[in-house]
Amino acid sequence: GLFGGQDHSHAATTGRYAGARAALFARERALMPVDRAQLEREQQRIYAPLSADANGPDWKELNAAIARVMQNYCSEPKNAELLGLAERWLVDLQETEAPRTAAANPHQLMRVLEVDDILCCARMIVAACQARRASSAVLHFERLDYPQMDPPEWHKWLVIRRQGDEVQVSDRPIAFWGDFE
Repeated sequence: GLFGGQDHSHAATTGRYAGARAALFARERALMPVDRAQLEREQQRIYAPLSADANGPDWKELNAAIARVMQNYCSEPKNAELLGLAERWLVDLQETEAPRTAAANPHQLMRVLEVDDILCCARMIVAACQARRASSAVLHFERLDYPQMDPPEWHKWLVIRRQGDEVQVSDRPIAFWGDFE
C-alpha cells in the first residue's frame, strides 16, 4: 500500500508523476534496435483473443471472476491463508481462463487486454499484501495474523519485482533517496 492511497486523486497524481518520470527517462536514452522476435511474441499475445474459441469466457466474466477473488480473499482484514487462496485463484484464472477469453471485435479486444492488465495488478496487490507482515493504520492495512499496528521494524517501503515467473521482494528505508538538499 501507499500512504494516502485508495482514492482517485491518489491514482491520478501518482500515475501522472510516473508518466512524467518515464518520459524524462526515455528522453535521455538512445533508441534501441527493434527486437523482431519480441515484437512477434507480443503481437501474437495481443491478437490471440481474436482467434480464441467463441465458447470461452468473455472479458466481463473474467473481470467479474477477478473482482470476486479480490473481494473474497484480499479484502479487509487479511491473513496468510486468505491471501494464499487469492494467489492460487488468480494463478488459475491466468493459466486456464485468460487464454480462453475471446474477443469478436477491436472493442472487445481492448477490454480483454484491459482485464489482462487488471489480473496482473491483482496478482501484484496480493504479492504485496503477502509480503507486508504487519498491520498499518497509515496504510489502511490490517492483517489478522500480524495484529500489532505499525511496528517500528515495518516502517519501510516494500518493493516487489517480477523476475521470470517469481516475485522478488525487497525493502527500502522510508527516506531512501537521501537528503533533498
